[in-house]
Amino acid sequence: MVEDLKRTPSPPAGILIELNRAVKAFTLYPRGHPALKETLHRTYGTCLGILKGLEEITFSVKREGFYLDGAPLPSSPSLKNLAKDLFYKRIEAITLTTSMTEDEWARFLGLLSLGSAEITARGGIMKLLLEEEIRGIRVNETRYEDLLKGSLEEMEEGEKGIEEEERDEKGGVDARIEELVEGLQDRFESEEEREEEDLDSLLKALEEEKDPIRYEGLVRSLVVRGVELRDKGMWEETFKILKAFSRHALSKRKEAMVDSARQGLRELFNEEVEEECFRRLAIKDEEANRDITRIILAMGEEMVEPCLKRLEEEERIYPRRCLFNIVVAFGEKVRSKVEERLREARQWYIKRQMISLLGAIGNPDSLRVLKEVLCDEDIRVRKEAVKALAGIRSEEAVDMLIDFVGSKDQALSLQAIASLGAIRASRAVPHLVSLIEMRGLSANLYERKKAAIKALGSIGDERAIPALGNLLKRKGIIRRKRLNELKSLCAIALSSIGGKGAEETLREVMERSRGDLYYACLNGLERMKRG
Repeated sequence: MVEDLKRTPSPPAGILIELNRAVKAFTLYPRGHPALKETLHRTYGTCLGILKGLEEITFSVKREGFYLDGAPLPSSPSLKNLAKDLFYKRIEAITLTTSMTEDEWARFLGLLSLGSAEITARGGIMKLLLEEEIRGIRVNETRYEDLLKGSLEEMEEGEKGIEEEERDEKGGVDARIEELVEGLQDRFESEEEREEEDLDSLLKALEEEKDPIRYEGLVRSLVVRGVELRDKGMWEETFKILKAFSRHALSKRKEAMVDSARQGLRELFNEEVEEECFRRLAIKDEEANRDITRIILAMGEEMVEPCLKRLEEEERIYPRRCLFNIVVAFGEKVRSKVEERLREARQWYIKRQMISLLGAIGNPDSLRVLKEVLCDEDIRVRKEAVKALAGIRSEEAVDMLIDFVGSKDQALSLQAIASLGAIRASRAVPHLVSLIEMRGLSANLYERKKAAIKALGSIGDERAIPALGNLLKRKGIIRRKRLNELKSLCAIALSSIGGKGAEETLREVMERSRGDLYYACLNGLERMKRG
């Protein structure tokens, strides 16, 4: 099993990348989720492959990053954040050995995903390692056997202490020490509360300040405070300041105040903040994500490239949608970069993503590059390009969609018809009417007719009523099931178009029909009454 999991060896720093990836998975997925299990399995196998021939490897953990044999390892902002997080959890070194099992790897990562406060409350990381019986991974270069021995000694000392306490006078040294510790804890807690209160007071003053000069002074104070909080990894407090700055930077306050807020945001924003912003986008919290979106947009064009890069790399649906919406919100600032990426892309899914962005931005100037990709060899790319034309909505774009209605490629034809219905393109009505009037119900034509009837209902143009009515009244015994389905769709389309002509047609057909067609017309008339 282990041999199957081993992979091609890579530099030792690759272990940290896998460790970081696995820790992030614990924050994104609940315990037992298939994606989490897959990530743990994959990262475990990669680490074993790297460890092959080394027996074990020890990484030193410092606040600024990871070290190997006393030398700093190259670290991304994400890895630096991981090192800082481990440092605050009192982890100074991590040793991975080839004897670690996949189960130990999973349990160890579960411990790393706990917050510092929870680890402390449960007795510290060393105690948790002992409780989880993790032997193949060491922390702070302490072996499991030493942890077990230390635990037994503590138990013996504890028993002796109980006997001594029974002989001690009430109060005693332990009581005085405990009193001193509690006093220090109260002092630290009160200082933290005062710091929190001071931050909230500054933010409240910033919100209420109207004078640009005093406002700038408050911004400067918050920047100094924010840098301290950011460097300590106190993200909740840091983001309070970032949210205030971004909100004011995009507001209609006085120009000098807007400039001050934007400058404060830029001074506080760094690679670590950027990484934290993207991490938070993966959490399904719409309100929090609106705050992150505002921060990124307030940072301006310098965030366009990082967002595009993340969008290309992101595989998860929710954060990808968030990133997509952010890029679209940049509008014209991002269009040229998207077009450039589209021309340079080799993978079909990146092309499709860039095309979708151009459709959402909706600038007619993008038609030039869309015409180029309409000749792409991948049908998925061509189909997305047709779909993007609906977002542009210029006369030329609508004409191109109409041309694709008669395309030999059914996928492109169906997409064009659906797009024309979505944008309610009345100029397409004669072409869609001609389509549903064509004779025959072959599989290809049947699918196109269904799409055309739905599109005519969405467009709502009364010019379609005669053709829809004729199809609704048509009789036939060949491929009756397909014909009946088209009739039901016609009844729905007529009810969507509305008006006297549609009502008369539905009533006429209903009076001489029975079965499914009768109820389709009846439902159509009732839908018209409801408006």
